[in-house]
Amino acid sequence: MILAASCGQQSGANKSKTAEVAAQDLYADLPDRDFPVPVTDGKAVSYKWTNPPAPEEGDISTTYGYAGKDLMKSYQEQLREAGFADHGSTGRVDALWTFERSEDGATLVVELGYNEEENETVISMYVNYLNEDEHTGAESNAAFLDWLSAEMELIYHANCVYLKYNQPVGGYGVEAVFVPEGEMYDKITGLVLMRFKNITTGEERYIDGYSFAVPKQEYTPRETYTLDYGLPDDADEFITAHPLYYGALPFFFADVNFDGKEELVITQFGQGQRGCSAYQVYSAEPDDNGEYNILFDAPFDRLDDFSTIDSERRQIIIQSNNSADDTSEEVYKQDEHGKFYLFETR
Repeated sequence: MILAASCGQQSGANKSKTAEVAAQDLYADLPDRDFPVPVTDGKAVSYKWTNPPAPEEGDISTTYGYAGKDLMKSYQEQLREAGFADHGSTGRVDALWTFERSEDGATLVVELGYNEEENETVISMYVNYLNEDEHTGAESNAAFLDWLSAEMELIYHANCVYLKYNQPVGGYGVEAVFVPEGEMYDKITGLVLMRFKNITTGEERYIDGYSFAVPKQEYTPRETYTLDYGLPDDADEFITAHPLYYGALPFFFADVNFDGKEELVITQFGQGQRGCSAYQVYSAEPDDNGEYNILFDAPFDRLDDFSTIDSERRQIIIQSNNSADDTSEEVYKQDEHGKFYLFETR
């Protein structure tokens, strides 16, 4: 896989710096002191070429190209030892690593890729200050939007807006890239890629989805909007008492499988039967690869506003509501291992 944009194949004219430069000068243009210098056998690794940032083109990264593939593994070990978080392959890059610096709110980002055609390892580094008000300039916003929207492979990239929720939710700070697609009732709905950052541990998880709903208002492409999280002031008991809130919340944490842990639930506004909302549930704990997986097994594959989550009886009822005279219910209970099974249809 080849890194996009700044990390692509370089012409000979651009591969200007060589290993002839003294080791202490090799990384004089490192974008930040906390990025590890690639080292092998105790010596800084010489690069074949480097590209500086080009802010006027929306590129704030410093990129290095190295001969061969060996550095792909060894440099990731350096990043791990330096405290960077591993996000694995993201679709656009072979490996993505980040480091959250508490002293100034900066996020250090490292993207690695291997160019098979050139037999080169490509490393791109940049600093993102989106978490600090004094650093939320258009340049940084643009770079962050470019990265997140590329992950979603959105053809409507230019319409992305950046969202940040004012309140932590379930112990996470929440940010998102959102692409408005249409209006539904009193909402704007569209595609979304969300970043949940644990405010205690710094752990990050990324969730994408569709028919994500935000308040109805004018959204200017590539601008930043802060949103308040919570039920609307006029929410009645009918909404507040429902375990899925009838689509009134865009996402929430709730123990929907009775395991004592709160799962992340994403609302798919208007995507359930008869125009109600559907819900996508993510596991409360990561798998062996650090991924939070969607719960695809029944009954979680069909949750919508007609569903009943009965924590007292530890059962979930999925209602099929074709009309007032044509309804049926499937009752799901748990076996001794906590796995749900179809108990009865009525």
